[in-house]
Amino acid sequence: MSPNQVIQVPGYLIKREVGVGGMAMVYLAVQTSLEREVALKVMNPAMVSDPSFSRRFMQEARTLASLAHPNIVAVYDVGITEEKLHYFSMQHLPNGDFLKRIRNGAPEAEILRVLAGVARALGYAHQRGFVHRDVAPGNVLFDINDNPVLTDFGIARAVTKSSRITNAGVSVGTSHYMSPEQARGSDVDGRSDVYSLGALTFEAITGSPPYDGEDGFAIAYAHVFEPVPRLPDNKQHWQTLIDRAMAKDPADRFQNTDEFLAELTHIQSRIGGAGAAAKPTPVEPPTQPMTALPTLRGAAIAQSAPTPPPKSKPAVLIMPGAATEALSADALAAAQKETQRNLRPPPALIAAAVATGATSATVPPKPTSDATPSTVQKSRLPWIIAALVVLGVVLVGAGIWQQHRSAAALAPAATVAEGNPTPTVESPPSAPSPLATIADAADAADADADAPAEPLGVGADDAILDPEQEAQRRLAIETTVIDPVAALLRWGRADIAAQRLSQPAGRNATERFRLALKIEPNNAEAKLGLVNTGRAYAAIAEQQLANGNIAAWMENSARAINTAGSFDSDGDLSSHYEQQRTALLTQALNEGARAIAAWNEADAKAAFERALVLAPSHPAALAGLKQAGGIGKPGYVFSDPVGNQPGPSLRIINSGGKRLAVAETETTVAAFGRFWTAAGASGRSKRPACRDRESSFRSSRSRSWQSPGFEQSGDHPVVCVDWGDAKAYADWLSKSTGKRYRLLSAAEWSALAKTAADGADCTANIGDQSFDQKFHDRSSLNCNDSHATTAPVRRFGATAGFYGIAGNVREWVAGCASGCRKHTVMGSSWASTTGELLPSQHDNFDGESGFNTVGFRVAREID
Repeated sequence: MSPNQVIQVPGYLIKREVGVGGMAMVYLAVQTSLEREVALKVMNPAMVSDPSFSRRFMQEARTLASLAHPNIVAVYDVGITEEKLHYFSMQHLPNGDFLKRIRNGAPEAEILRVLAGVARALGYAHQRGFVHRDVAPGNVLFDINDNPVLTDFGIARAVTKSSRITNAGVSVGTSHYMSPEQARGSDVDGRSDVYSLGALTFEAITGSPPYDGEDGFAIAYAHVFEPVPRLPDNKQHWQTLIDRAMAKDPADRFQNTDEFLAELTHIQSRIGGAGAAAKPTPVEPPTQPMTALPTLRGAAIAQSAPTPPPKSKPAVLIMPGAATEALSADALAAAQKETQRNLRPPPALIAAAVATGATSATVPPKPTSDATPSTVQKSRLPWIIAALVVLGVVLVGAGIWQQHRSAAALAPAATVAEGNPTPTVESPPSAPSPLATIADAADAADADADAPAEPLGVGADDAILDPEQEAQRRLAIETTVIDPVAALLRWGRADIAAQRLSQPAGRNATERFRLALKIEPNNAEAKLGLVNTGRAYAAIAEQQLANGNIAAWMENSARAINTAGSFDSDGDLSSHYEQQRTALLTQALNEGARAIAAWNEADAKAAFERALVLAPSHPAALAGLKQAGGIGKPGYVFSDPVGNQPGPSLRIINSGGKRLAVAETETTVAAFGRFWTAAGASGRSKRPACRDRESSFRSSRSRSWQSPGFEQSGDHPVVCVDWGDAKAYADWLSKSTGKRYRLLSAAEWSALAKTAADGADCTANIGDQSFDQKFHDRSSLNCNDSHATTAPVRRFGATAGFYGIAGNVREWVAGCASGCRKHTVMGSSWASTTGELLPSQHDNFDGESGFNTVGFRVAREID
C-alpha cells in the first residue's frame, strides 16, 4: 500500500495518528462494537516482508495479553488487515508520558508514586517470566485516572525460552537506560530491568539521564565502564537506591523489584521525617516477602546523614608562586576545595577523639556569675591541657587516615575518555586533585579565618580558648603537611594504571606529572611518568589498530608521542609509530594494486582510502583511488600479467556497443622477444622474407625481426613479422593470461583512425628530411621528426590515448582478401611520404611476407 493511503482496520474507526516508529504506527481509534476509544497499533507496511518484525510485533501483543496488571497496558484485540498488516488494540492512555513530567520538574512525591507503580508492573512481569528490556520514561504513560502504566513490550523476552528474535551479542533497548549486560548483547534477566529502572530514577531526580554521549555506542559504553553517577547534595537520600539499582554486576543490585520497593519505602520515610512540604503517597509494601538486604546497604543508610565536621583552618604547604603559572582557574578552584576536604579529619575520628577525652576528664561546667576571670581561667587550665593532648591524638589519627584515604581514592573506575571508544578510568568524586596540596588553597583557608573557629571536640556552647591557647591549636593543625610532588607522582602512577591519561580535567596522569615538573623541573620520576603515560596511549593505540580503527590508532599514537615529548630520549615511541605507519601504508598500496588487477573496485577504493588516512596526499594512493573509480569503464587502462611480467598496456573503448580493450601502442621488440623465447622460436621456425619499405625488389631473408636492416631498441615497434607471427603472438597472450586476445578488425582500426591527424607536419614519425638523408627519397616531406626509421612507440603524441595510429609502422589487422591469401595492413609508417599519410589507408599483402615498415597491435575482448 502507498504511504499516503489511509489504513482500514475492520471494526475500528481511526480518528488520527498519535505516534509512529520504525516498526509500527499508533492511532487513536474507536472500537465500533463497544464504542470505546482505544490505541490501535498497526505494523508498518514496509516491514511486511520481514518475518522477524512480524514475529516481534505479535510477540508484543501476546506478551501484553498474558499480563493483566493495573500498571501494565491492557490489550483488547489482535488481528490482521486485508493488506496483511498485523494490528492490535489496547488501552488508551490520554495523560501523556513520564518523560514530559520529568522535563517539567516532577516533585519527589510524584516520582515515588510513579516508580512504585512501574516497579510493581515489572515485578508482576518478572514473576511470569518476562523481561521488559526497554524501561524508559517515554514508555511510562498515564491512564485517565493518572495511574502510571508501563507500555511498549515490543522487545520483551521470556527468559525461559530458547528461541530468540534478537541475535546473541546484539544489544536491544534504549541506550540511555540499558544495563551493562544488555549493552554488551549478553543474556539478561529481571535485574536488567532493575538497572533500567534505576537509570530512569536518576533522570527523574536530576532531569538528565545518568550517562550521555555523542551516539548510542558512547552511551552504552558508559553504562558498561563508567562509575555510578553521584547525585547532588540535596538528593543524597536517593543515592543508596541509585547505587544498588545501577550496580554494574547484577549480583550487586536489588535482586528483584520487591527490594527496590523496600528502598523506596525508606526514602519515603526520610522525606516525611525531613518535613517535606508535599508528603508522598505511601508506597505499597512488597508483594513478596523481602529477602535480607546486604549489610552494605544498611551501612550506607547509617552514613547517609553524617555529622558535619567542626570548622578548622586546613593545613597547607606554601609553595613558590611559579608553581601555579598557566594553571586554569578551574584547576585552582578544584585545589582549594579538595585540599580543605582531604585534610579535614573524618567525623568518626573526631567523635572517637572526643569520646576518648571524655573518659579521662569531664568538661568543666560554665563558671557561675560570681566567679572571677582568674578563677575561671585557673579552673579551666587542666582541662585545656587535656584537650590539647586529645587534639594531638586527633591530628596523628587524621594524618594516618589521610594516607589511607588518598590511596583508597585511587581505585580505578572505567569511563570513555577523549571522544574515543577506548576505556579509560575516571577518578571517583573523592579522588584528590593534582593541585590538592598547592599553596593556592591557602586563600580559601584564609577566607575561613575571619569566622569563629571551633576547637576540635568542643561544643559551640563551651568557652573559647584564650589567644595563646588558640595560637597553639592552630600551630598544631598547620604542621600537618603533604609533599606535593610525592603526592602528584603517586596519583599520576595510579592514573596510568586506571587509564586516566588526560581526562578528567585536573585529575589525570598527564596534568599531574606536568605539574610536578613545574614545581620540580628536573624530577626524573615525573619525566618517566610522562613517558609511561605516552606508552599507555601507545598500548591503547595498538588495541585500536587491532580492531581496524586506523584513524583512532594514529590519533592516540600522536598523543603518545606528544605526551612523552623530549623525555622519550631514544625516540622509541615515534620510531615505532613511523615503522608501523610505513608498513601499513605499503600494505594498503599493495592491496589496492591487487584489487585493481582483479578489477575489484570496492576493495581497491577501500585500500587506497586507507592509505590516504595513513599518508594524506600520497601520490600513489591518489592515483590508485582515481584508477579504481574507472575500473572496467571506457578509458580505463590496465594490463594483464604474463608470467611474472606485465602484458601490453590496454585501454578500454566502446566498440559497437561492447567494451574492447586495445593496446595503447604497437607491439614492441621486447614484448615480441618474450613471446619468441617462450613459444615463437619453436612454433614459427620458418621465417618469412622481409621486404625493405614494402618493395618487391628489396626483399631479403637476411632481414628479420631481430635485424630489420636498421638499429632498434626494445621500445621500438617490432617489424619484419608476417601476419601469422602477429596472430601467433595474440594466441600466446590468450593462453598465458586466460583472456581472449586477437588482432584488431579493419573496422575497429578505422574507428581509431577517424580522429587521428596525418602527421604531415612531422607530428608523427613519417618520411621526413631525416628519412631523405638516409634513403635519398625526393618525395620526402619538408619537415624533420629526427627519426629516419622507427621511433620508440610513445615518442609522438597519442590520439584518444593510443600511440602510433599515424606514422611509425603500419599494422596487420584481422581482415583479409583474395580468399584470405592476402591480409590487410592499415595506416602509415616511417617511410610514408606525400600521398601515403592517411591513417585509414589500407593495402593487402601476402600474409607470409614481412615488411620492415609493418608491425601490429593486439586487442582483448571484454564483453
